[in-house]
Amino acid sequence: MPKVSIIVPVYNVQDKVGWCINSILKQTYRDIELILVNDGSTDDSLRILKNYERLDDRVKVIDIPNGGVSNARNIGIKYAQGEYLQFVDSDDVVDTEYTKTMLQAMESHHADSVVCSVAVKTMLPSNKILHAKFSCEFLGQECMLEGQTFFRMLPALIWKSYTIESPVNKLYKKSVIMGSEPIRFRKTLQYGEDFLFNLEYFEKCEKVVFLSNLLYYYMIWPVQSLSKRYIPNLYQGQEIQLKKLRELLSQKNAITSDNECYIADYEVGQVIKSILSFANERCTLTEAEKKQQIEQILRKELVQNAFEKYDQIEPEYEVLVPLVKKLDAESLLEQIYTIAAMQDERRKQIYSVAPNPSKANQRLVAFLQMLQKVFKKGFIHKWAKITELNLKTVGLRVTLERMKTKVFKVLHIKQ
Repeated sequence: MPKVSIIVPVYNVQDKVGWCINSILKQTYRDIELILVNDGSTDDSLRILKNYERLDDRVKVIDIPNGGVSNARNIGIKYAQGEYLQFVDSDDVVDTEYTKTMLQAMESHHADSVVCSVAVKTMLPSNKILHAKFSCEFLGQECMLEGQTFFRMLPALIWKSYTIESPVNKLYKKSVIMGSEPIRFRKTLQYGEDFLFNLEYFEKCEKVVFLSNLLYYYMIWPVQSLSKRYIPNLYQGQEIQLKKLRELLSQKNAITSDNECYIADYEVGQVIKSILSFANERCTLTEAEKKQQIEQILRKELVQNAFEKYDQIEPEYEVLVPLVKKLDAESLLEQIYTIAAMQDERRKQIYSVAPNPSKANQRLVAFLQMLQKVFKKGFIHKWAKITELNLKTVGLRVTLERMKTKVFKVLHIKQ
């Protein structure tokens, strides 16, 4: 039986999933099983997963109808054989020491969970990378928090480190997840299900270790960066997780005057995120419906309390504070349109994609599309499709540079 099960939900990521799988299989720690849950992909993802399953006996592929990432992760938990569990997103990659370092920390401290820091890499169409990180290094290189100390530090960790909400940078005990009250990702929620899973898990923890090591690489791709996902009824999911957080901290007697501001800061941030969602171009609500829903959010006791107690807020959102307190939904809606427009403009400047393609670019795209029609499957079809996507998103020059780099790598390997 493997020591660690690594669960990866997969949906329509044929161009990225190979990088993810390779990074997991190349780890220095070998006693793993890799559970790839194909969530009803309609592209070539399943075939790629099956190829890895044939090549490495540590890989197990589970093919299910599309049911969302929470359902896919729950299926992975069901089939996992390992003593410990990790989760990885299919368009991200991990460090070669990802599992080994976290497992050593778990066993040396006899802990219930380990949390590592996250390197954020934004892939720009210009072939450059923006680097950032979500880090708990303010705690030190390796810090074990126990009992009430952990829960009293939790609000600061949520606000300062951004390492708490997601499941992907953590090591879990399967015995805790499968205990008398099993923990699962909530399939009914479109937002906050990850954080709720972690809060329910932490509720059962005595010791949690935090590592400053950047072991997980969160990849942001140009298409993701330019498109804003719209989540209907976003605040409903937020409210559930915010109430669960306060309930857990209260239960552990961990709400202090020192961390109350961190809790309020986090709550304010979540509320602003939900209000900004009404400016999303994919939101189909009428103006009257938007105002009505915003006013309903503003009238929540949790919201008003948070805006009275908060300590920090992004400068561009300060204009919203008096409008929230006055329950002025109409003026608030006007302001979020302005803020959203400025944010969209900034994003377009950072993630600009091959505007006004040259005639050579256009001719090559047409040629590649013709190749795809002639060769319905196989290497030529796949190469033509990927190259066409590169030409459309990053332009001719960068596409040729990428092709040259790949050719040199192949020649180097052959030598």
